[in-house]
Amino acid sequence: MELRSYGQGSKSITIQGNVPGAVLDASFMGEGLWYISRVFVSPKNRGKGLGRKLLQMLVAEVSSHPDARVIEVYPGGYDFPRAQAFKFYKSCGFTVDPKCEFRLVYFIPETQIPAV
Repeated sequence: MELRSYGQGSKSITIQGNVPGAVLDASFMGEGLWYISRVFVSPKNRGKGLGRKLLQMLVAEVSSHPDARVIEVYPGGYDFPRAQAFKFYKSCGFTVDPKCEFRLVYFIPETQIPAV
């Protein structure tokens, strides 16, 4: 796992597993919000639990930040159909945002949020 910082107060996380071709990028957007910009698992490595493992690692890392409240994603991409992406994220604990049907959110449980 690699934690990168860009500029003043900006954070970005890139997580790569031991298998090449699996990567997750997420950035801190402010006010407790983290945004997943990319989860990619190469086609030959799909179905092995790598995407789920990357999300678990992200939740663990983000939960250690006192400013973490929500992780959001707008699923689907050029090589992964939206319906399949929604199913994957929902199986990982994300829920559909009632204000935007294309947005999925994961709320960091209060018990995981460190006291400030």
